[in-house]
Amino acid sequence: MTVTWRALRLDDAEAVTELFAAGEKVEPTGEEHSVADIRESLESPNSPLPEAGVAVLDGDRMIAYAMTARRTAADPVHHMRVESMVHPDHRADALGAELLRWYEEASSELHRKVFPGAPLELHAMAHDNQRWYASVLRRGGYEHVRTFLDMTADLSALPSVESTVEPVRYEPRHEEATRLALNEAFREHFGSAPLTPELFRHRVTGSAGFRPELSFLTLDGDRVTALVLCVERGVADGEVVVEYVGTLPEARGRGAAKSLVARVLREARERGYRRAVLGVDGANPTGAQRVYERCGFAVTGHWHVHARSVSGR
Repeated sequence: MTVTWRALRLDDAEAVTELFAAGEKVEPTGEEHSVADIRESLESPNSPLPEAGVAVLDGDRMIAYAMTARRTAADPVHHMRVESMVHPDHRADALGAELLRWYEEASSELHRKVFPGAPLELHAMAHDNQRWYASVLRRGGYEHVRTFLDMTADLSALPSVESTVEPVRYEPRHEEATRLALNEAFREHFGSAPLTPELFRHRVTGSAGFRPELSFLTLDGDRVTALVLCVERGVADGEVVVEYVGTLPEARGRGAAKSLVARVLREARERGYRRAVLGVDGANPTGAQRVYERCGFAVTGHWHVHARSVSGR
């Protein structure tokens, strides 16, 4: 086998999608990525190519890829997210170790351009079923620091939830107010960093998967006080992703999140969706998991965050 490493390119989207599909066959995570999803990821403002991505090839065939993503803030530590996928037929510990070395070198270089002098910490996520990747991370000095939960709701069996707010459907005129509310609502959340207008548009409102008809807000004048934003991802038929749920601190405790989520689920059912999915921090201090359970969600999987400090690089 002749392995070569080169910079990742936008035209690699199909090959990366095939890597994820191959991984999903042997280590199911419940996530199915479309080529459009992967292309959006490769175009992220936080992961500027070519320096933020690498492709590993056996001849002309991609056998692995990796990316790193900068954040918009270092408060005080710059938490950069790293990710990779290796084809199941090529999972060797030596290759895993080389990918971790690439994580550190590429992330450190990008980090120095945006937050020179700030501490740097790399965060990688591994699903319960991704045992080989988790073992590579542990051997590379990464420590488990957090767990996020996958939750799924069967839209044919929703509980009755009384609404305590009057939601409005998302409209483009609310874009900036929604971004500001999202940043405020997630300010204290683990691993969160403010979304710039460019990044908010890339991840949410400008994404091909954004579903404004299934996104709702509560307003106080022109100010957004609570929000639920939904997208479609991957190739799963009949599934909607509840991407963001947030409530401003002063508006919490009034049932806004529960009311908005319940409204989204009812609307999704009426539009022919069969299930809804979301992810939540297992240690979320606002008790979000309990809110989602009351709306009909149940835990279906776990993603574990592994972190390693590379300060001083």
